[in-house]
Amino acid sequence: MRLRAIFCCLYFSIIPWWIYEKKKHYRRTYWKHIKLNFGQIKVWLLKQETQEDIDFEKEINPTWKKVISNMVKKSS
Repeated sequence: MRLRAIFCCLYFSIIPWWIYEKKKHYRRTYWKHIKLNFGQIKVWLLKQETQEDIDFEKEINPTWKKVISNMVKKSS
């Protein structure tokens, strides 16, 4: 889970939101979203994640298959 969480923090901070979702999921600026995600990378690398972090990853990115499906928005 740790590697997957770090990968997601990196990918979803660098890639613009319109690549992977129809509507931006965060209210902050792009720069603040990048800083938030890079802060989370540090949390996971230093093994300082909280239960909230773990629960988020289990819900949103439970498997690599789900991560891959989240990487590009679905066309409808």
